[in-house]
Amino acid sequence: STKFGNPKVKDLKQGIKSLKKIQLHENFVLVNSLGDDVSKWRVEVACDASWRNLSGGTGSTQAGIVFLTNGDVKYPVLWWANKIKRTCNSAMEAELLSMNSAIDQAVYLRETVEEIFGLRAKLPVTVYLDNNDCHQAVHANVAAKERRLRGEVARVRDNLVLGDITNIVLVSGKKQLANGLTKSTASNYEVLEIFQTGK
Repeated sequence: STKFGNPKVKDLKQGIKSLKKIQLHENFVLVNSLGDDVSKWRVEVACDASWRNLSGGTGSTQAGIVFLTNGDVKYPVLWWANKIKRTCNSAMEAELLSMNSAIDQAVYLRETVEEIFGLRAKLPVTVYLDNNDCHQAVHANVAAKERRLRGEVARVRDNLVLGDITNIVLVSGKKQLANGLTKSTASNYEVLEIFQTGK
């Protein structure tokens, strides 16, 4: 959609290539039982961003996948990839904006499940990201150097303090499940395996 304003032949070729790739694979999501004890369910969210990969190097992509889990069983409830609405000055800014969007979606899912099943205790929410600077900024005792990012960092910290999210886990780029939603060269094998096996 970012190419509509000034499309090139290579953009059309890329679109055709993507459509052919989609048609090569059977597309489905397998839903396994998460068990009857809802109190053992967990919410996990993988979030990622790609800095300046859109709109001629000025726009950035954010993506996320929200799962309901219980042990090895994972059920993907929501996934997305879209352009970040504002221009980011750094990869860390793009990652923070992506993480805050992902947290909002994960907390909404958690609250919905709790309301449906009448749970009194909050289900644990774990956030997975692959940006070390972002991870350190959230856990640091000092304010972020970029003033514009301080509000975004504060939002994440508030979610931790209020118990809306349980923890934030730093993973490698290869283990980031949302990586393939932001980068065309990244592998989607692991996330496809979860979608198609439920584990």
